[in-house]
Amino acid sequence: MFSTAPSDLMIAAVTQTLAELLSAGSSSIDPEHIHIGSPRSQSKQNAGLNLYCYDLRARSATLADRATEAVPESFAISFLISAWGFTALGEQQILSDALLLLWKYRVLPDGVLAPTLRGRGQLRLHVATEEQVDLPGLWLALGVPLRPSLSVKVIVPTHRQTAPSLKRSPSAALAPP
Repeated sequence: MFSTAPSDLMIAAVTQTLAELLSAGSSSIDPEHIHIGSPRSQSKQNAGLNLYCYDLRARSATLADRATEAVPESFAISFLISAWGFTALGEQQILSDALLLLWKYRVLPDGVLAPTLRGRGQLRLHVATEEQVDLPGLWLALGVPLRPSLSVKVIVPTHRQTAPSLKRSPSAALAPP
């Protein structure tokens, strides 16, 4: 459908970036306890944070772009973040830490991005916004009882940004001062 290969979508790199950001920014979120599978596979024996990618949508600048098979300007990758622990209070603490950490960012800085995402421009981050999916419906579709969670969306530009050229054009070099 699109001329961009699936590997160029960088879904795994976005997941890696979020996992590293969450584990580096909080003492209550251990990198070994971040799970990226379906929340259905979580249990009390696997306490930690679940980072589940549930949606990918192409975003185009205009309606005309949407009507063609042109490469979209960006992709919106949506995640459901939930905490699993031995107690409800422990789960709430982990989820609160994740919310406070992610809430600081409207744009993910280049320094926290996985290497394959660098140079794509601003990766916008939307945390727990009203435009997100119906979370109770998502939990129902996953076959898991409703539980506290965050909805996170990362907007990834499809094209790498090129650095502005510092070279002078040949005609400019020949022009008199």
